Amino acid sequence: MVRSEFSEQAQANAEAAVRKFEDYLRQHRDEIAALGFFYDQPYARR
Repeated sequence: MVRSEFSEQAQANAEAAVRKFEDYLRQHRDEIAALGFFYDQPYARR
């Protein structure tokens, strides 16, 4: 029989990757905000 679904390990790996990315965003929130402010400026003012 052929099945086309994700394994439990794949699901766990995906959830772990999302958690790591969320942690990264939380830890670097200030740097990300500063980059957003920088890139919102017209090119000549950067």
